[in-house]
Amino acid sequence: MPVIFFICFFFSGNLHARSIPTLIMMDIHDGDLAAHWPKILIHLAVVVLMLTPYLRVLASTFYFAFIERNWRHAAFSGFVLIITTIALLTTLV
Repeated sequence: MPVIFFICFFFSGNLHARSIPTLIMMDIHDGDLAAHWPKILIHLAVVVLMLTPYLRVLASTFYFAFIERNWRHAAFSGFVLIITTIALLTTLV
C-alpha cells in the first residue's frame, strides 16, 4: 500500500482508475505515447500486479477441476475466480 501511495503522490494522482479497463483507457486517451511513457510503464506494472493473483486462482481452478478432480476445491476456486473477475473488470468491489 505505501508503494501505491508513493506512485499516486509522485504522479500527481493520475492512478485514480479502479479497474483494469479504466486504467488502459486512460493511457489510450492520453494520445502521445512518447511523452507519457513513464506513466504507461507504471500503469503496466500496476496491471501486472493486479493480474498475478487472478492468474494464480485461474490456474488453481483448472488444476482442481481437471487434474485433481476435486470438485469441492474447484467450486471454491471458481467462486473466488468469479469475485476476482468482477473486481478486476468493474468498480463494484
